[in-house]
Amino acid sequence: MSGDFAFLKCRRNYRFASYQGEVLRLWKISRTEMGAYMCIASNGVPPTVSKRIMVNVHFHPVIHVPNQLVGAPLGTDVTLECNVEAYPKSINYWVRDTGKYQVDIEYVKSGERIIKKKLKETNGLLKLRQIHELLRRLFPPPREMVVSSAKYDAQVVSKSLFHVKMTVIVRNLQKEDAGSYRCIAKNSLGEVESNIRLYEIPGPTRAYGPSLDEEDYNDQYGSAEREQDEEVPNSGFERPRTPTFSTPETPSRANFVDSNHVPIDGTSHSSPLLSCSSSAATIVSTMVVLLFRGQTI
Repeated sequence: MSGDFAFLKCRRNYRFASYQGEVLRLWKISRTEMGAYMCIASNGVPPTVSKRIMVNVHFHPVIHVPNQLVGAPLGTDVTLECNVEAYPKSINYWVRDTGKYQVDIEYVKSGERIIKKKLKETNGLLKLRQIHELLRRLFPPPREMVVSSAKYDAQVVSKSLFHVKMTVIVRNLQKEDAGSYRCIAKNSLGEVESNIRLYEIPGPTRAYGPSLDEEDYNDQYGSAEREQDEEVPNSGFERPRTPTFSTPETPSRANFVDSNHVPIDGTSHSSPLLSCSSSAATIVSTMVVLLFRGQTI
């Protein structure tokens, strides 16, 4: 109603959550206070009236680089990143230093006279010295603009009213791609740039041992297949034991055969079968002799 008290409310998420009054003053405003402010007028009688006010802060570009040194192995894709804040919105682009410096050398033949006072007469000797000088000028390397192509993928993504994110992807990194990359931002209030150094790092190496095929397993010692397929003969023989003799009437079984069926009569045989047959013949002949002696007695 006319003449009643009016309540003006302004909302802001940064410095002021709420403020009561007809005038809101922002001291030493910065870019963080940019955005929309809502002023609400209410006296308890609906409807409530509100007004949206947009506040823009003009400032020169500011660049923040997360990583100024970026290393990657050869053959990989590398991403370079710059964060730019500016209002009015800036023009953003990438350039690359070629690394080739230009040096101009000039030969100076003559210069200014170094005699300060006029010499009319002298009794001494004058010594003249000739000075040669080379003038050298060093020029920075030319810059190559980086644009989206088969080699590079340059993108600009808007994060807020005054914040953008610049990225460039270097595909299939090679030795000639290493060097200095600069992100540049420019608006009506100024220009700023930041440098990112891209370098090569040794990639991971893999060591592979010799691989064995299936047919190679049969040639190895201790193969299970070899033990199943072929029988390996036991070519080793134990050394014959020294024979022991008892009385003829009570012959001992140990006199004829040992535990390995090897004859112990002091002679060596090349075949185990022959040894068994000769041992049997000896036993039979001994038994005949014993029986004969029993009959004569």
